[in-house]
Amino acid sequence: MRWGLHLAALPAALWVAGGCGRSLETAPVTGRVTYHGKAVNLGRVLFIGPDNHSAVSPLDDDGRYALRAAVGDNVVSVESRAPVAVPGKPAGAGPLTKRPLPPIGKSLIPDRYLTPGSSGLTFSVKSGPNTFDIELKD
Repeated sequence: MRWGLHLAALPAALWVAGGCGRSLETAPVTGRVTYHGKAVNLGRVLFIGPDNHSAVSPLDDDGRYALRAAVGDNVVSVESRAPVAVPGKPAGAGPLTKRPLPPIGKSLIPDRYLTPGSSGLTFSVKSGPNTFDIELKD
């Protein structure tokens, strides 16, 4: 019985010990995504920084995003797909914090932006507020 209690506590102890190392600094990042001069208002932006820290934000009606990314060099991807009609659920919009991600449909931007490895988008996030507007090109 006593071993059961000790074994049950082991994962929690390992979790706490693992979290005692260096903490990763993050900073607020905002911006706007455009393609052909128009707001990309469906989809999301993904930042992947040091220690593979990832941060994601949906895009609002004006193509704006807001997230907390790791301080340092980040690779970035943008995903934007046409909405797919789902019976009984609107494919509509909403505020930035409550907007659901759209179901997977046809890409509305060049496919290279879908993955950080092929997007060519990199940003160096500094301590404090950062603004990175992203203009997608063909």
